Amino acid sequence: MHELYPLNLQRGNYMQVTRECQPYTVNRHGRDYQPGSDPRFTKTLSQSRFNVYLSAAGQDANLAFRLYRWNMLLAETFLMPCHLMEVALRNGLSIKMWNRFGPEWPLQARLRRDWDVNPRLDQRMRQLHWDAQAKIVDQREHIIAHRETLPNPSPVTSDCVIAQLSLGFWANMFSARYRGTLWSGSALRSVFPNHPANISSEDVYAKLGDVREIRNRVAHHEVIFNKDPEACLLYTSDAADE
Repeated sequence: MHELYPLNLQRGNYMQVTRECQPYTVNRHGRDYQPGSDPRFTKTLSQSRFNVYLSAAGQDANLAFRLYRWNMLLAETFLMPCHLMEVALRNGLSIKMWNRFGPEWPLQARLRRDWDVNPRLDQRMRQLHWDAQAKIVDQREHIIAHRETLPNPSPVTSDCVIAQLSLGFWANMFSARYRGTLWSGSALRSVFPNHPANISSEDVYAKLGDVREIRNRVAHHEVIFNKDPEACLLYTSDAADE
């Protein structure tokens, strides 16, 4: 089953990823050691978690350990394209929202019940759905509460809030709810300058959903070795490139 583990991924001439999981033969004392057969290892992971890998390895405990380690290396491989994709996405989209909703939209967002109090919410900001504004307010108040515990708290800026908003928040900006507000005509080019001509905001929304799924699996240390990782890595890298 060793041939299941190396991942050799080439994209044109500019990206190559190689990961291999060779077996351990000795421990730090130089003695023969097979981690998968060590009950302490199973206890640390939990039997139910390790059972997934045992099943894939045909109940070979030492091969299952190598598979578990391979899964961790796969997660490491996904971190870089996910990082670049998310940072690029929020930077491009935050500028788009700056132009549509105003330069301080992360600081101007309000809960829906406060839209009509004095001073009234700016008409541009009313185009940003109340649910999105609630998420912004929640994140902003969380940052403020944390900073108030510091000896010399610095003011909360728009950039502070933008950096803390989740990938789910940014992905939702491509939902049908904002089709007319943000994505009329060729508006997608402002965020994805290299996207194919036939891509719509709905397509982007669907693709980001797929990227979020693999990103969340990685972040929560879930199984990804059996989720077609080569295709997923290509997909995530493509999203970063666009």
